[in-house]
Amino acid sequence: MDISAEYLDKEFSISVTPEMVAVEGRLLPAPQLNLGSQDQAVIPAKGSWDLRNKHFYRGADLRVWTVACFALQPSQRSNDLLMKFCKALSNMSCREGMNMAAPVDIAYLRDAREVRYFLCDLFKERV
Repeated sequence: MDISAEYLDKEFSISVTPEMVAVEGRLLPAPQLNLGSQDQAVIPAKGSWDLRNKHFYRGADLRVWTVACFALQPSQRSNDLLMKFCKALSNMSCREGMNMAAPVDIAYLRDAREVRYFLCDLFKERV
């Protein structure tokens, strides 16, 4: 018995075992997605839906959006890569029937407090 195990036993009358707890579970069937004007069924394979060349029945218009990046050391390279990713995401969304503009901004945030301030400022501007 190591020192921490002795302490737990002595102070709290508990012990911890390294074995994991076994629980029973069940595998639920994945939901089927119906897309497009022909109501095409998309059935998942290996845990994901392949939505390539599938079109939304009625795509949303996403005119204003932003990116929150949690990079430790943002650089011009990371900014360029993010913009490239956002452009690819926007292009792919448009091909699938969803109108998606380019992002309004890329915000670099370091911690939860900054996220809160960022979201508060973001929603003030939109109201």
